[in-house]
Amino acid sequence: ASLLINVFVAQSALHFTGGTVQVFEGLSAHFGLPAVMMNRFVGVVSFTAMFGSLLMWTAAPVKIFFTEIPKGIFGEKTIRLNKHGVPTRAAWIQFLIVIPLMLIPTLGSNSVQELMNTLINMTAAASMLPPLFIMLAYLNLRLKYDSVKRDFKMGSRMQGIAIVSTLIVIFTVGFIASTFPTGASIITIVFYNVGGLVLFLGYAWWKYNKYSKGLDESTRYHEDTPLARIVLESQNETARLKEATVTKSLSGA
Repeated sequence: ASLLINVFVAQSALHFTGGTVQVFEGLSAHFGLPAVMMNRFVGVVSFTAMFGSLLMWTAAPVKIFFTEIPKGIFGEKTIRLNKHGVPTRAAWIQFLIVIPLMLIPTLGSNSVQELMNTLINMTAAASMLPPLFIMLAYLNLRLKYDSVKRDFKMGSRMQGIAIVSTLIVIFTVGFIASTFPTGASIITIVFYNVGGLVLFLGYAWWKYNKYSKGLDESTRYHEDTPLARIVLESQNETARLKEATVTKSLSGA
């Protein structure tokens, strides 16, 4: 895609704020199409797509975050859903967190281009963490609990480990590059990119530990123990009981 874009617009001429419009304007100029009509068409399509995604990205993350986690981590009023299935109070909390995160780099940026660069790096860094956690969990599954019975298994144990290890390396490099972008202000990197991650991850860790301490021993074990380990223990226990039953039947015969 990058090579195709550079056919119509030079890489040095592209901007974060209007790159899409620039590409289609270059495309229209290349094929002799009216640039004004092309720009308006791209604007309408982009507005429609962004407006729809705005509604989705406003409601979906907060709904998933506050309603899919175990009950007890957040208060009942925080996760209470309205008639549309949206946690109203949680949505306002999201608003009060996101607005300062948008305003701070806006006030500290010298141009819209610089602001977009900061926001893109922040988004990339934050969006790479969940897949990293999932891949690390999968690596742990293949390393320690590969014998757990499941409907689907990707290749052999070593194939799975090799593939997910490669992906972890790629995502880690991308995460580090997004967190410490070249040319960015050291203040922005330390207080915004790194500080934001430490703050939110630390808060999540504190909330979960607080929730975990309030559980009884049995519930805490099931909450803190990897599901694969619990399944493997159950699987081994079932096999042991089955073997004991067979042995008892044979001895009785």
